[in-house]
Amino acid sequence: MTDQRGVVVADVTEALTSGESIQYVQLVDGDTALITALAAPALDTSSMRLQEEAVDPEKLQAAKEYDGILPAELVATEFTESGEDLVTSGVTPTESIDTESMRISSISAVTSSAFAIAWDSDAAKHIVYRDGAQVASLSRPYFADAGLAGGSVHEYQIDSIQDDGLVTSKTLPVTTTSNGFGAPDATLLTTQTYNSQAIYRTFIPDSRVFMDFWTTWGCGQQGTSNRSFGGDDRGFKTPPYNAPWDDTSSRTAVFLNINWDNPSPYDVVWVKEVGTTHLYEGSTLIEERTASDAGIKIEEAGSTTAYAQARVNHDVANPFCSAGSIKYNVMFRWYRNGTFEVVGWRQPAPAHEIYGGWDTGTGMINWHQFGRYDNEGFGCLAGGCANRTINVTKSY
Repeated sequence: MTDQRGVVVADVTEALTSGESIQYVQLVDGDTALITALAAPALDTSSMRLQEEAVDPEKLQAAKEYDGILPAELVATEFTESGEDLVTSGVTPTESIDTESMRISSISAVTSSAFAIAWDSDAAKHIVYRDGAQVASLSRPYFADAGLAGGSVHEYQIDSIQDDGLVTSKTLPVTTTSNGFGAPDATLLTTQTYNSQAIYRTFIPDSRVFMDFWTTWGCGQQGTSNRSFGGDDRGFKTPPYNAPWDDTSSRTAVFLNINWDNPSPYDVVWVKEVGTTHLYEGSTLIEERTASDAGIKIEEAGSTTAYAQARVNHDVANPFCSAGSIKYNVMFRWYRNGTFEVVGWRQPAPAHEIYGGWDTGTGMINWHQFGRYDNEGFGCLAGGCANRTINVTKSY
């Protein structure tokens, strides 16, 4: 990285092997700059685009003509006739990432009076906000902000907008340095000492979902009346201190943990949860089924000494139906310095919520939301809606 005169002030090639490079550099004017470079494997953005629904037409037709609760052979998922949620846990070892695949994703610099950042993006437009107010509209992925007070705290949000409307968002907390070399308050990001975590939950906000056309599409029971599926009867909820072992009702939940205290390559510890589906006639519970978690796959787990990633490929169906399922496919990317990214797509039903958990160094996890997305209608589960993209970066 060079200054305005072209003089090299920091060598960020370490990021291409470890995933990050963090350096304090004394400038010629006596000020201190905190320079942070992040690197990760290039992502295939095609995974963020519309995915076509695959439906067995014969099974679907048979389900449409079936009068009553669908038998197992017409249902799209394996299930148990159980009134208990399915909770499983395990470990997926990460593979060491080939450093040849690493590329610089961003470089930032903070001094006592300025902040600058360049990031990898082919978007046509970039909107920058400081503390909630727009401060720039750019055609290239570079931004510099001057005239800041020493030791001041700010939050920057950068929205990069593609020609087709796809938006990626970065949120960065920035604390300007105090004037002087090695200033201890020069902290753009916070090193993760022990754990970094993530939770992705899907849920039905309503207490009941009554059988309209979209609800019964592929679920049989057209000849019945006054039937409904039970919902989770809740709103969005930040994970509590005991997550993922809390009692938050969800259709599905995935918890991921990276333990930085272990030697690299790091293991991804996961917990999967599938909530029981309840079928009612009037106010009477007539049957309970719990879908298999086989449709929740932890894939592409990889790491370097300061970076880890894991993809969650999620496709879980209603155990009473032959078509329609809760789908999302996202890559979670953690940097040990406290940056966390979520990139992928989701079908917009039911409600989805994503949280990142940062280790405070005191044995507690500080949870921040990455996305809270409302249910756009159950017809979306049957492919009636375009997929929605997720591309969010935040730092502690």
